[in-house]
Amino acid sequence: MNLKVLIVDDEENIRNSLIRSLRKWAIENLISLEEAGSAKEALEFLKREHKNTAVIISDNKMPELSVTDFLKKVASVYPKIMRIMITGHADISIMGDLISAGICAFIEKPWDEVILHSELSKALELYQLREFSEQQERIQEKLKNAQLEKFNKEKIILLQEVHHRVKNNMAIISSMISLQSNSIKDEQLKDLLLSSHNRIQSMAIVHENIYQNESLSEINIKSYISELIGYLIQSFDLLESQIMLDIDVPDIILELDLLIPLGLIINEIVSNSFKHAYRDSREFALSVILKQIDTKKMYMSISDNGPGFNAEDNAVKEGSIGLILIRCLVDQIDGSLEIITEGKTVYEIYFKN
Repeated sequence: MNLKVLIVDDEENIRNSLIRSLRKWAIENLISLEEAGSAKEALEFLKREHKNTAVIISDNKMPELSVTDFLKKVASVYPKIMRIMITGHADISIMGDLISAGICAFIEKPWDEVILHSELSKALELYQLREFSEQQERIQEKLKNAQLEKFNKEKIILLQEVHHRVKNNMAIISSMISLQSNSIKDEQLKDLLLSSHNRIQSMAIVHENIYQNESLSEINIKSYISELIGYLIQSFDLLESQIMLDIDVPDIILELDLLIPLGLIINEIVSNSFKHAYRDSREFALSVILKQIDTKKMYMSISDNGPGFNAEDNAVKEGSIGLILIRCLVDQIDGSLEIITEGKTVYEIYFKN
């Protein structure tokens, strides 16, 4: 599409005279000549055609809007368009305003066609230079964005591979522990190995979820807890049909730094419930509740319907590796822990989100 030169003058004979003077120049430069009889008409034209308008030639006097206001408005809304003023007399009082409006040339009436063509050619060349510069900037921006996008994709692939390898390494360690436990007859030692195996697996599930997820630092807590408890049920070789499982967890996203210690805490408490509170002869109930108290604090409760434990058991548990680990992990997430043992066992944990 040809570029346009817009002639703005309230006198039709002046517009026609300018068009005659510029016709040959316009043909040689593949320019379309357009005209407007007022500033309002010119602004309406620019709303439609500003992308193809290279130069405005304006009279210095218009009835409805001063030339300085008109050209300043053009400069603010369409700064790329070059502006030339044709004047019959030099009004010194408005020259400063016109210069601030970005006038690139003044042409006196009656105009010399050679000067008119020369000034228009210079204005057109400057417009094309600006257009070329903007195109180069757009190209550079696209190249920059493409490079950033490529870098981000490579970074995501690399981090996914890291998480995948971590998960695989944990799987190898878990398998080695399982193989070792098969050759051990001491039941207490077997329990210790199973506990270590499950702790590793609780972290491996996190890395597996990250590997499969678009986000590399956040995981849906509801799906993670469900998967972890499902794994623990299989690990302890329990009958899922005899477990009344209540997982009341919101469908929210948590960051990796919070999720790994939280997963280890859940692993320790639920494993303890399966080892000490589960009975084959009756239905076993396990409840996991997670609530968002406010934007900075969360509450988690894990309970079962087991018989609980007495003061002697409590003293033993306080010195156990499992409870020591739970308390350390609660401290790690800036939390507080309360254990209720009356009638049943309830672990209540408040922590920062």
